[in-house]
Amino acid sequence: MTGSSRPRFVLAAFAAVCLLAVGATAVLAPGAIGAVWDGAVPSQGAVETPDGSSAGPSASPTPATGANESGTAESNETPANGSYRYTAGEGATALSVTVVEAERPGPTVVVVGGQHGNEQSGYRSAHRIENWDVERGTLVVIPEANPRAIANGTRKVEGRDLNAQFPVGERPTSEQARVVWGVVERHDADVVVDLHSSSGIYGVDGGVGQAVFPTVTGPAKGNAEAATRRVNDEFGLTGNHSFKRGNVMGRSGMSLTRKVAGDLNESAYVVETTKRGTDLEIRVEWTTAVTWELLRLHGLVEGERPSADSPSNQRPPTSQARPSVSVAR
Repeated sequence: MTGSSRPRFVLAAFAAVCLLAVGATAVLAPGAIGAVWDGAVPSQGAVETPDGSSAGPSASPTPATGANESGTAESNETPANGSYRYTAGEGATALSVTVVEAERPGPTVVVVGGQHGNEQSGYRSAHRIENWDVERGTLVVIPEANPRAIANGTRKVEGRDLNAQFPVGERPTSEQARVVWGVVERHDADVVVDLHSSSGIYGVDGGVGQAVFPTVTGPAKGNAEAATRRVNDEFGLTGNHSFKRGNVMGRSGMSLTRKVAGDLNESAYVVETTKRGTDLEIRVEWTTAVTWELLRLHGLVEGERPSADSPSNQRPPTSQARPSVSVAR
């Protein structure tokens, strides 16, 4: 080989090696050529989930599965318009949870309906509330905390009252209660509002209807008094059907709100309407009115609450707008 031809041979060999390398890259990693020529990097980033956890490497925003502080694996979907829905628990104890987030920071309020399946106004009101928007903070709604009791139309399931399964300082005593409490803990609730109804009237016949029962913690007592005054004024309620501030709940006991006070040192309320001399529609109106006032007092909402026929209460359920995501346990 002459001296003049040797450089040409070396260059040709080098070019052949480069072509072989590019070809191998194309076979082994489709799309890598585009990355080389365009300066792009194949997506290896983690998908953000609503609670700030990571989904790991993914090429599309699919739901992510992780574990919360209590060890429960949870899947979430990326929220749209500040709200999303997920499923806590599985099987017979599965719960639908709706989360509404405002752009401005503020407290997190968890609203619970349907602990007792024979108290329709509680879960009917919660289903309306989950469609509300908030100005600050986060609204978390568990509309049907006890699905089996609701399906049966009963207060208890297998002889057990769900709202007596939250011992202060201890683990909840049933799987259903643990799922409910897990939602409260996961969202680090600042306030819990528990929606109920009674066959009687507080201070009249041994019932507990037409009252808001606050915990001893935080501003709950004063807020309960303020909320009942405003609702009484709005609806012109007097006499037995006027709302009152009920007895103050302490930091010990077995109910959800007492556990919030005892374990979390946060404010909680039980809202009770009466079935005596009322129909379901007005009980829902009263329940949602009291809840709105409590949310307003805690800084989440402002102005007039949405009416039953307002656009916010006519939106399709979140599950129709976006598929729900199961939580593995």
